[in-house]
Amino acid sequence: MGLGSEESPLEEAQPEELASEVKLINWSTLQTLEKYGGKELVAETLQEFEMEAEELLAEAAVGIKKNDYPQILSKLHTLKGNSGTLGLESISYYAKLIEGNLKQQDTTSLHQDFETLTAEFAKFRNTYKQSINQKDQQHVR
Repeated sequence: MGLGSEESPLEEAQPEELASEVKLINWSTLQTLEKYGGKELVAETLQEFEMEAEELLAEAAVGIKKNDYPQILSKLHTLKGNSGTLGLESISYYAKLIEGNLKQQDTTSLHQDFETLTAEFAKFRNTYKQSINQKDQQHVR
């Protein structure tokens, strides 16, 4: 965890254009991690991410209620990096979107974007174990 992520070629597009193009899980990233660490390490790392992300999102939510933008930025910066490293593109995308807006002191879509981010995390949480099992069985993507 905590490893940096490379900038995506999708960086230049507008948020509305990107939202529909961003994957929940980039399987090629996980395959690369699996190549060097094995399936067990990838599964363990995703479980650790799930727990850490839950805490980061809860702490960011407290920051939103208190209008504590430095706290929100700190939590979402960590979430962005960790999710990006693991190929969890939609979580990384929305964390980056919120972070960028806050850095520009734009809070107009903060609540809506944070709801979307938490919904993407919920999708990840509800499907990653099943998806990994299906991936192992089907060798798809």
